[in-house]
Amino acid sequence: MQSTQSMQSDASSTCSEHSIDSILSSVKGLSVNELMQTMKVVCQAMEKKTKDTKPAAEKKTAPKGVTPPQLRKNHAWVAFVLADALQYGWEAFDAKETKRDKTVEIVNMPGSIYHDESFVFEGSVTEKCATGKQVTQKDAMSLSKHYWSVGEQKGARPELYQAFLDVYNEDDSAEAAVAASAAKPVVVRKTAAEKKVEKEAVDEKKAKEKAEKEKKKADEKAEKEKKKADEKAKKMEEKAEEKAKKEAAKAPKNTPVKLVKAATPPSAPVKAPKPATKLVETDVFEEPVASIAAVAAVAPIARTLKKKKETVKPLLVEPVWTCPEDGAAHAWEFKGKLYARNFENDVWSPEDDDMKWCGKYCPETNTIDDSFADPTAEE
Repeated sequence: MQSTQSMQSDASSTCSEHSIDSILSSVKGLSVNELMQTMKVVCQAMEKKTKDTKPAAEKKTAPKGVTPPQLRKNHAWVAFVLADALQYGWEAFDAKETKRDKTVEIVNMPGSIYHDESFVFEGSVTEKCATGKQVTQKDAMSLSKHYWSVGEQKGARPELYQAFLDVYNEDDSAEAAVAASAAKPVVVRKTAAEKKVEKEAVDEKKAKEKAEKEKKKADEKAEKEKKKADEKAKKMEEKAEEKAKKEAAKAPKNTPVKLVKAATPPSAPVKAPKPATKLVETDVFEEPVASIAAVAAVAPIARTLKKKKETVKPLLVEPVWTCPEDGAAHAWEFKGKLYARNFENDVWSPEDDDMKWCGKYCPETNTIDDSFADPTAEE
C-alpha cells in the first residue's frame, strides 16, 4: 500500500496530467482503503489552500447618519426646494411611484392651493382630511428634479436653482458631515467607590419600587376582599328582608282587614226543641172532720191543691260563630250590632267605609275587651 506522501505526489502529478473528469472516473475504481486515503489527501490540500487565501477586504461604508460627499449637494437642493414649496407653494409636477411588482409608474401630482394658512395639494381637502395634504420630503425629491435636473441641465425653474447655488456653501456641508462623524460618546471613568454608591442607589430605588408595587397590590387585594364582603353582606340582608316579607305575608295579623259577608249568616237564633210539658199533680188529703169546730180551725190553713200545669221555658242556645282562617275579617252580629271579626277574635266596627278597632272578643266572658291594641296599626 502506498504511503500518504507518495499518494499526494501521485495525485498532484495526476492532476497536472489528467483532467478532472478522468480523475473522477478513476476514483470510482478505487477500493475502500484507497478512497479513505484519497479523501485524507484531498482534505489536507483543501486546508492548505484555505490558509494561503487572504480574506477579502471589508467594504468601507460611510458612518451612519452622515451624507456621503457626492450626495451632499443634491440633498441640500431637495431641502431647499421643500422649504420653498412649504413657504410659497408649488406647481404641478410628475413623480415616479414604484409598485409592489417593482414596476415604475409616472404620477402627475397637482399644484398647491392656499388653505387654512398653509399650502396643500389641490383636491386633498376632504371630509376625512379637513386640513389637506402638504408636500413631503419624497415629493420634494421629484419636485426638485422638475425644477432643475443637474444631469440633464434643464428644468422648469432654473432661477430657483441659481438662488440655491448662491446660498449653498460646500465647505459648510463638509464641516457639518465631519462634525457628525467625529462626534463620539463621552466616556466618563468612575472609581470603584463611586460605582458601589451608584449600585446601592439603584438597588435602593428598585427595592422602593418593589415595596410600592407590593403595597399597591395588597391594597387592591384588600379593597377587592372588602367589596366582596360588602356584596355578600348586602345579599344576606336582602335575603333576610325577603324572608321577613314572606313571613309577614303568611301572618294573618299583618294582612289588611277585609269585611267578608258570611255565606250563610244566621238570621235568627236557633231555638232548642221544646221539651215535653211535665204535669205535676198534687193529691188532696182529706182528713175526717172530727167536729165542726175542728174543721173551722183547720179551714183557714188547709187549702185545696188544685192540679196545675207547669211548663218549662225553652232555653235559647246561641249558635257557635266561626270563620275560615284566611286572615280576613268576616261579618259578625253581636248583641244586635254588626261587627267584623276574624279567626283570631279581633273585632272591628265598619263605619263610613273604614274599619274602627273595637277590641278582642272573649268567648269566656262573652264580651269585647278593648284593652288590646289594633294588630293592623303601624308601629
